[in-house]
Amino acid sequence: MARFLLTILLTACGGGESVDFRSSCLPRDLSAPQVLYDCKGSEISDFDVNSDEVGWVVLNSTTHASYNGVGRFGNCTGTLIEPKVTSATTPAYVLTNGHCLGDLLDPSGVFYDVETSKTMTFQYFLDLSQSSRLVFSSKIARVASMDNTDLALVELEATLSEVKAQGIASYSIASYAPTEGRAIKLIGVPLSGVSSSLIGLRGSSCVVGANVSLREGDYSFGNSYRVRCSIVGGNSGSPIFDKSTGEIVMLANTTVTDASSSKSSCALDRPCEVSAGGTVVNEKDNYGQATYILSGCFDSNGFFDKSQATCVIAK
Repeated sequence: MARFLLTILLTACGGGESVDFRSSCLPRDLSAPQVLYDCKGSEISDFDVNSDEVGWVVLNSTTHASYNGVGRFGNCTGTLIEPKVTSATTPAYVLTNGHCLGDLLDPSGVFYDVETSKTMTFQYFLDLSQSSRLVFSSKIARVASMDNTDLALVELEATLSEVKAQGIASYSIASYAPTEGRAIKLIGVPLSGVSSSLIGLRGSSCVVGANVSLREGDYSFGNSYRVRCSIVGGNSGSPIFDKSTGEIVMLANTTVTDASSSKSSCALDRPCEVSAGGTVVNEKDNYGQATYILSGCFDSNGFFDKSQATCVIAK
């Protein structure tokens, strides 16, 4: 899972400062999915991650300020979310992958109040100095699971209003499942193989692929979606936005890495698709997990509440 992925990579490709991350190369050919793509949709090796040929955009603090609520959570990506209803006391919650909390979770079950010591850093733009970034400590993961999903909701040591008062954006979680063919954006902080001087927020555009069932080691992700934007290690937890609504519809969580070629099918970092016909390792697709299962899990004050009738993840 590129230790279950870890961050998203995105570059210019002639798109310059386009907020939609469009370039003369888009839309990409869906019949030729890869882990990394160039502007024309052709596959690029994971080891060429620093190449100018990769199809993504480096985000900056001026043109892309609306994405400053996406940042680095440990060695993953996290996103500040906005419950449907909030109050002055609503905690600041960060959405990321379950495997990003540290040790991998048990493959069965949904877990509550999981300890984590990771920090969340906002304003993770390449053009900003370290001192311009905002760092918050984690309080606790209110919910986390790697059972047919890969999701964690982490409460920070701050309220949502306190974080937003510092100019940080927050984002809504979609209440609907992803739809194949729908246009999406991936935003995140690429890490694996990226030169230290080039680490910062990046973004790319693609569309939702097919809904498939995955197996990876002891883990089953029965409601996964193929994602054909560029992804490398470090993209774990990267939000995938519906381009029309701006809501988070998925989190990037895993892929078949080039370095896993010697591993057996369905091993960690080499997930396989499972169907009635057997299993197959798809080396040309990345994968995301739907987030709608969490959208109804907040009370009238914006606090996480697993007892809500609309809280799908708790059922």
